[in-house]
Amino acid sequence: MEKTLANFSRLSDQECGLLLQGHLLETLEVEDPTYLEWEVMNKFISVDYSARESLIRLLNFYLKKNTQNIGGMPVNVWLKRYLDKQRRTPREPNTFLEYSMNNPEIQRLNEKDQIRLMRIFRLYDYFLIEPIVDLDDTAVEYIMKFPMYLSQSLQEIKAEMLPALGKKAATSTKKLEKYTIKQAIQQYPKIGEQGITSSPLKIKSFDRPVRPSIKNWLYDYTSILGQGAHDSIQRTNYLFRSENAKNLSSSERDKLGIILKSFDENTPLPIDTENNEVVFENLGTQNAERRTSIPSQSHAQESFIRAYPKVVPRPTSPLKPVENSFIRPYPPVSRPAGNAADRSAAPAKPPTLPRPIQKNIPNSRKAIQFVNPFPAPESHEVAGEAPVKLKGFSEGISRDNQGSVPPVSSKVQPANQGSTSPPRRNVGVPQNQALAPTEPLKPYAPSRPKNIFYPHYGPQREEKPEPRVEGNIVDLSGDE
Repeated sequence: MEKTLANFSRLSDQECGLLLQGHLLETLEVEDPTYLEWEVMNKFISVDYSARESLIRLLNFYLKKNTQNIGGMPVNVWLKRYLDKQRRTPREPNTFLEYSMNNPEIQRLNEKDQIRLMRIFRLYDYFLIEPIVDLDDTAVEYIMKFPMYLSQSLQEIKAEMLPALGKKAATSTKKLEKYTIKQAIQQYPKIGEQGITSSPLKIKSFDRPVRPSIKNWLYDYTSILGQGAHDSIQRTNYLFRSENAKNLSSSERDKLGIILKSFDENTPLPIDTENNEVVFENLGTQNAERRTSIPSQSHAQESFIRAYPKVVPRPTSPLKPVENSFIRPYPPVSRPAGNAADRSAAPAKPPTLPRPIQKNIPNSRKAIQFVNPFPAPESHEVAGEAPVKLKGFSEGISRDNQGSVPPVSSKVQPANQGSTSPPRRNVGVPQNQALAPTEPLKPYAPSRPKNIFYPHYGPQREEKPEPRVEGNIVDLSGDE
């Protein structure tokens, strides 16, 4: 196990995770020439920033699956209780120590088991929480100063760690000074090296990724938007659309937004002058820890601002059947109660057939004759009416003594009987018959139906005489 732990930084990520899952307690026993926390720190140093994030998630996942027993309880159960207790409180470097000293179940364990649990909690707090800690941070310094060997007594470990960790925890209760980010970097240059995000930055003027420190973020911000002051819309576009900031988590984007707002609007920030860092109030790591427990969650899902509470859809009632979904305007017809045999014995009503079309007059054999009241096309006659007597057709025809016109012979000679037409027969008036007084011919008016009026062929126009012209005077008396 000593050789395996000594080569921890050269193992693959998968092999490192399996070692934490199945042989964590054995690695805690190794004290010389190295120890577990030191090798884990060397593993993170050997990879770049882009690979550290995936390594954190992988080791976090395998550590939570460890089922080795400490004091009769699996490691993953101890770790879950610790995380549930500290989920809503900001994580401090001495959080694991205070929890172990105040938990009655841990206090009932022997000293070695207590030290094992404290080292597991410290390993999780210092290395396996996103965003990853800066390797120049104070937490790494405590790893190097206080290895917490199992060969040490519990009183010795507490005597060494409590003064240092208590001083670190006291910084959160003391009065902090207020400076803008420009003033803070000018008076305390180390504040510009404070890391606020996890992934490295890609800046055009550099040939390789750089640390995500405050100074580098401000350099990228001003290189894109310029040195002048920027409004909130420009700042928001940079936080969500720039190449380096579009994939940040919500907590990282909040921290960066606080720095950029102080840079643009000169808003004061709480500055810890002893540790040379900006104190981000009301921003703990519990949200990042909650996202770490879901490795399949993408950055896009965790990076948006939740301005409204999550809407949970209500269960919808199943749709009604189609036959019952319409509105019935009338109540259903109730059938009289009775036996099925009585209803079957009732005679069935004959089906109603369509009535035939009546073609004959009732009580008569004569067929009904339908008269078309409208005139036929291209004619002025109405079907079913007597032909209109036209004026001017009977003039010049001989009449007998009774005044009737003699009938015309119905014999018609064929047209092609000979090459010459038959001689024309003059029909004259008998000598002994006096000529009837003739009336002057009137203009011809075509026949038309009585129920249609034509303005050009009215009876008044037929009776109208021609005007008399005498010189330059026209007699229009006939119009009266």
